[in-house]
Amino acid sequence: MESTIQTPVFVYGTLKPGGFYHETYCGGFRFDAEEGRVHGNLYDFPALGYPGATENKANSIKGVLLTFHHEESEVLGKLDVLEEYDRKRPPEQNEYYRKQVVVFDEAKQAICKSAWCYFMEQKKVAQLNGVLLQSGYWPQ
Repeated sequence: MESTIQTPVFVYGTLKPGGFYHETYCGGFRFDAEEGRVHGNLYDFPALGYPGATENKANSIKGVLLTFHHEESEVLGKLDVLEEYDRKRPPEQNEYYRKQVVVFDEAKQAICKSAWCYFMEQKKVAQLNGVLLQSGYWPQ
C-alpha cells in the first residue's frame, strides 16, 4: 500500500529542482513537484547568491510546490538547518521563519493546497541589502 504521508513545502530559490541546494537537501526524499505561487515579495541578495521572501498579500512569488512523501519532522528538520531556522530561538536570531501558506496553482489559477514556506523579516532583508524582484521570480 502506498504511503499517504505528505509534507508540502513551497520553494522559490536554491531549493527549486536544479537549484544549488536542491540535491543536497531534497535529493534523498521522494516528492512530487508542481509550479505555483504564494503571496509575498521576493528579494535577491546578489552578494549571497540566494533569495528571500517577505509576506505581502498584494504581490506574489513564483516557485515550486514540493510535496514530499516523508514525515514532516524528517523533511523540515533538514530544511530548517539550511534556512537557519530554530523555533526555540528568538525570531531575530533566525535568518528565516517557517509558516504555512496557501499555494495557488499556476496553470489553473486556483488554490492548490497549504504548504510550509520560509520567510524573512523585513528588517533582515534590509540588513542583507535585498533587492526587490518585481517579477516575483528568482531565476538562478
